[in-house]
Parts: sequence; structure tokens; C-alpha cells
Amino acid sequence: MLRLLRKLFPFIFGREPQDPPIVMIPKPVSPKPKLEKPIPPAPKKEEKPLPKPEPAPEEVPTLTETAETPDQETSEETKTEVPTGSGSASTEEGDLEVSVADGQTRVDIQRTEAGAADTLGKLYVNGKFSCYTLELPSPGDTAEHAIPAGTYTLALRNEGGKQATYWQRFKDVHQGMLHILEVPNHDFAYLSIGFDVGESLGSILVGQQTHLEGEKRQLLDSEQAYLALYQPLAAAVSAGQTVEVHISQA
Repeated sequence: MLRLLRKLFPFIFGREPQDPPIVMIPKPVSPKPKLEKPIPPAPKKEEKPLPKPEPAPEEVPTLTETAETPDQETSEETKTEVPTGSGSASTEEGDLEVSVADGQTRVDIQRTEAGAADTLGKLYVNGKFSCYTLELPSPGDTAEHAIPAGTYTLALRNEGGKQATYWQRFKDVHQGMLHILEVPNHDFAYLSIGFDVGESLGSILVGQQTHLEGEKRQLLDSEQAYLALYQPLAAAVSAGQTVEVHISQA
């Protein structure tokens, strides 16, 4: 009733209170998640292969010679260089297979050229050419000259500076120096290794070839010639054979 009266006579009974308007509060809309671009993978670094370590250089053993130098004898050092220049070399090759006969062995040294600085020759064993020889000039009765021509006996000598040097170098075959006995005033008359007469010291040097450099003669492949000659001659002496050395003048 009161509601009706208020509608009819609002000025008397006052207006009917109205319900507050219903306000529709919209639901909050959650923002759509932003799609992040995928992060590309980092590029792989190319792994360079490690350089292979270089092998260490092989150590080349060196031969140290020690030699005593009693009296006038000194040790010798074989030269290996090949001479250069306008010189000429011999073409005849010696025999590297020296053989000796039963009972007696003969060595002949035939001097072929006698120069102012040296004396060149050829060595034969039982008539067969073996190698070249090189000696001091002008045969005489002193160690500064070549051995006088004549007939001598070969023996093995186990003393002196060269003996010590050769034993160090050729332990497998060395039994003593090839010593030419009873040469007047030549205490160290050996068949030995050498490049030129500067290494002679009164000995007879041997080599497979000769080389002429100006007026100076040189020997090549001296060690090779010496070893080929040494082993059969040393064996013959050790076996008790008589080994004679005949030296004839040019």
C-alpha cells in the first residue's frame, strides 16, 4: 500500500527508494601471451685439428777419436770430402776382394809417378791390383822422405798413437797396425788411411782412386781400400805366414 501511495502522492509520502542500478563489471581479460621468437642456437665453432707434433730429429752419433801421440807419431783423421776443381781422377778401380795364397803372401808396390810433393804408386797382392798408394817424395833415409825401394816384411804392431786410433775406429777387425819392418829411420812405416801426403807421417797411404788437384795428388775412398786390404793381410800374418813387401822405384 505504501508503495502505491508513494507513487500517487510522492510529494506527501516521498518517493519510493529505488534499487541502485546494477553495474556490470566486465571480467578482466588476461592479455594474450606474446609469442617469443625462438632463439636460434649459437653457431658451432669449427674445431681446427691440432697440428701433429713433428718428430724430434734423430741424433746422429759422432765418432770421437782419442789417440796417444808417443815419440814422433800422431793420430790421423780421415778426410771424407770429395775434392773439387779442375783436377782429374783416375778411372782404374782396385779389387775389393783381396785374396792371399797359402804359405806366403807377396805385396808389390810399384811407384808410377814421383813428383816434387809426393809419390804415386799401385799396390798388388799376389800379382793382382788392389789399390793406389801415396807417399812422401824422394825416397831417402829420413822420415821426411818416402821409404827406400827394397824388400821388407809385414807384421802387426800393437803400440803407438795410430794403433789406439785405429782400434777405436775398427774394433771389429783391427788386430794391430800393418807395419813394414826394418825400414831405415822410418819407425812408423805403416800401410794406412789418408787423403794426401800431409797425413802420411812416413807411412804408405792407400786409396781406391786418385785425384790430381794442380800439382797435388789426393786419394779417394781410402778407408774402403784400407779395410779391403787389411783383413786378408792381417789374417795371413796372424796365421804365421810370411808377408813380403816389395817396393820398386818409378
